[in-house]
Amino acid sequence: MSRKKAKQSNTRIGIFTGKSALHNLGILKTLYKLKAATAWQIAKNLSNTPEMSKEALDYRARHLYSIIQRKEGRLADLENKGYIKQQEGLWEPTLKGSIALGIKNPEILERELQTETKSYVFNQYKESFNTIPDKQIKKPFGISINLSETRRDLNKLMDQISNNPAVFKITLNETEAMLRDGIDLDQIKEGTLVTLLLNSSDFKKALKDLTKNL
Repeated sequence: MSRKKAKQSNTRIGIFTGKSALHNLGILKTLYKLKAATAWQIAKNLSNTPEMSKEALDYRARHLYSIIQRKEGRLADLENKGYIKQQEGLWEPTLKGSIALGIKNPEILERELQTETKSYVFNQYKESFNTIPDKQIKKPFGISINLSETRRDLNKLMDQISNNPAVFKITLNETEAMLRDGIDLDQIKEGTLVTLLLNSSDFKKALKDLTKNL
């Protein structure tokens, strides 16, 4: 059944509820904007309030740094839930993190749809294929094209659809439908989420349209 017909209900995302919601949202916004940042850069970005004095800003940045960087702090929690990752000392958003932010902040969607360059989010799709075991990938997304079942060919396919930011809108719609169906975004693995997305009826149709000339 098309996800468009999914029953309307709550699309709650756990990281955006409770006392940690503002910090979690701020971290994802910062990483979406900067693409990669240290914990200190994130803290400074979160504390950047123009009307505050330099001393007050420094104090606030140090306070926020202790909150997000400490053991079991915000960064560790978001990493454990698969929304961000750390590479060579820099924190980056994952595809799941960008999807969560897009659902929470629709203006992110508008920015992606209007961009004239290759979308940052869709490069994350390609990275996500490396988290999916080969045995989970049968025929590429149900598309009837002559491609062998290899990661190289899957990535070539993603190169084609990466240039169309409209896929991001489908991604958000499909994920919201999954949330209404009861999927917990905090718990689902990114590879499982990508597999479910690519096998949904609306996504398959979009991919067929985008790749029909391959």
